[in-house]
Amino acid sequence: MNLTGIRGRLVAGAVLAASASLALTLPAGAASAAESTSTVTVADTGTLDAKGAVAYVPVSLTCGAGYSASLEVSLTQNVGSGITTGTTPVYRITCDGTAQQFVVPITPDVRAFKNGVAYASAKASICDPMFMCETLVDEGAIQLTK
Repeated sequence: MNLTGIRGRLVAGAVLAASASLALTLPAGAASAAESTSTVTVADTGTLDAKGAVAYVPVSLTCGAGYSASLEVSLTQNVGSGITTGTTPVYRITCDGTAQQFVVPITPDVRAFKNGVAYASAKASICDPMFMCETLVDEGAIQLTK
């Protein structure tokens, strides 16, 4: 038997042992704790301001007390002969177990947003105190008005 074969088996054994000990330290159901209480919802209507230079998109986020979260809200709209889009992150949200309301300002990348239908997406990253995280997404049509 050569030294390389023994070393390879020792490394593989160490990795297996480390994986097993990590699995034993995580409580059962830890990943599902956030899933049962967390929601993100984009409203059906939003508002425009500054001649379409900004759209305000209402988003509701619910996550368990003691959890932390971040949001990323995107808006896409067919404007004239092209598409305009914008994305705004919202960081360092402290969850309290209740539905928190955010009105997220989104600025377009090229063309101004206009009155009419657009497509909105809200992605929430929610982490429990042990940093077991989940991602939730809500997306769909939104009516933009002045």
